[in-house]
Amino acid sequence: MMGAHLLALHSREELHFIKERLRQLSLGQSDWWIGLSIVQPGEVVRWSDGTEIDFHNWADGGFHTNLRKYEQDEWLTGDADEPLCTVLSNNHNFHLTGKWYDEKCSESGYGFVCQKPQDTSKPPTHTYYHPLPENIEYRSHSYNVVSGNVSWYDALKKCIENDSDLVSITDAYHQAFLTVLVNRLAVPHWIGLYSRDSGINYQWSDGSGTVYTHWDAADDDDDFVTGECVYMDVNGGWRRADCETPLPGALCHIPPPSSKPYICNETPCPFTWLTFENGCYNFESVVEKLTFEEAREHCKHK
Repeated sequence: MMGAHLLALHSREELHFIKERLRQLSLGQSDWWIGLSIVQPGEVVRWSDGTEIDFHNWADGGFHTNLRKYEQDEWLTGDADEPLCTVLSNNHNFHLTGKWYDEKCSESGYGFVCQKPQDTSKPPTHTYYHPLPENIEYRSHSYNVVSGNVSWYDALKKCIENDSDLVSITDAYHQAFLTVLVNRLAVPHWIGLYSRDSGINYQWSDGSGTVYTHWDAADDDDDFVTGECVYMDVNGGWRRADCETPLPGALCHIPPPSSKPYICNETPCPFTWLTFENGCYNFESVVEKLTFEEAREHCKHK
């Protein structure tokens, strides 16, 4: 297979996959180089693999706010003459998880992710989601999927019959894990969030706290969306619907006997690499202590 490059992110689903894997691999809170940099004024900014920037998740204040000025050869004051590169936050504060910010390329206290296309000459032995195991374990929860056209009430009943409950999502890591799962299943699934007062307030069916939310932007901004029950759409966003609406599935969760993660093993990628959609991903921890350029060269030889 061809050499790899530093991670280029092109969708929210891919970002959720990366966030979920960072947490699942227990790699700590260190941040991670991704393949975006500005080395000199006047250059058109692209990912290190040459692809265009068609998705972003910047924190406030990053050099993205000045991309046009950089590309027009208009430097700013301060450290503008220092090449700037991009770091993905792995901070466990869910407000910061997955956000991008700029860092001097010469810094060396970060991990990095290498990425390359799958080897299409080696077809996978199975997909990520066919067949699904009976229980998919992650951290403190064991998930299983209810399939079939079910209302929210039917879904809750089926979960309870299996000594579980409709899923509650209380942090960005479980959100990322379930986003990858539902995106692969390619259909919306009920979750355990519902309202008793016509959508003014929402609560989880298992009584979990509601500090963390992940409403779909279209749903959150639309005052005309009605419904007192909530499902996860294929992009991971939460959306409201009438509780009697039949959906293709639902997500249940129960405390598992162990917390061994469900990791896909597919042959189109090297043995130690992880697979998502058409790419292969390798996570290099902070112990390498490489600068951005050293990390990029490391990936090229993978």
